[in-house]
Amino acid sequence: MGYSRRELDSQQVLQKCLSKHSRIMMNFATLLETHTNSNNHSVHHIIYELAAYSLNKFLMIQPSRLSRTSNQAFSLVAAHSKNMWPGDLIAESMNLADALDFLHNRIFTNRSLSIVHNNLTPHNILVIYPDNPDAGNRYPVGQWKLADFGFSTIRPKRKLDDRISSKGMIPDKDGDELGTEREGIVSANEHTRTREPGRYTPPELGQAARQEWDGISADLWSFGCVFSEILSYAIRLDPGKVEDLRHAILGPDHRFYDPISLDVKSEFHFYLDGLPKLWRGGDKMVASWVSSCVELINAIVVADPQKRL
Repeated sequence: MGYSRRELDSQQVLQKCLSKHSRIMMNFATLLETHTNSNNHSVHHIIYELAAYSLNKFLMIQPSRLSRTSNQAFSLVAAHSKNMWPGDLIAESMNLADALDFLHNRIFTNRSLSIVHNNLTPHNILVIYPDNPDAGNRYPVGQWKLADFGFSTIRPKRKLDDRISSKGMIPDKDGDELGTEREGIVSANEHTRTREPGRYTPPELGQAARQEWDGISADLWSFGCVFSEILSYAIRLDPGKVEDLRHAILGPDHRFYDPISLDVKSEFHFYLDGLPKLWRGGDKMVASWVSSCVELINAIVVADPQKRL
């Protein structure tokens, strides 16, 4: 499959890191294909580890059927998934959150950099089942890895003063306000300005006149939306709850926010508040872990980027 130069650049930065993250998909090799008949147009083919499927497909399949639809060996996937329970999905969600923090804050190369993914969706999270003797017990839902950096942006990180001015800006060492030069700010370009907002993009990317946005905060919104689907699946290991969220709650526009008001949909909050009651036994057995996850999602999926957790 052909990929853009943007994804190749991000992969090269990740390859040069002093440390690697186990939940970020790394390329094995890159093949350059040049078409001499089209002004030497080049296509980069990036070779990755074989995944069983995307997280999106995982969330759409009953646990008993996961091995039948996998790209990896039937027996390998079956050995893992037979031990699945809700906590495994929450644990892998934590690993994804840590991988995102790695991209944003812990990239170490010859200069300090930050990578904003800009397209975090279940389609771009790949599920891989490790092939070793104890992997079935350690990774019942596989290992979830961030992939597809075709929309990613690489930004130099700046060390910021802890002081905040009266305008809310962060001053540099000379007292000048950095304004939009803060770490994580992404300027709109042709690549992103013409992009149609998807299900997991935040409200600020849905504004027609946008010029720039906080890319890190945008990634966090996307993670919160994805995590809400993971939680919906985890409570009863039922893809039907993910379908309920996507179709009945999000509506025909398939967004977590109202495209007119740009506020988070009230139906989404109502849906989240009802999730603890679905945990095995209904009202009499409200699980604190579900309530904690709902509280976390409500703190992340916030329309105002400055108020997101």
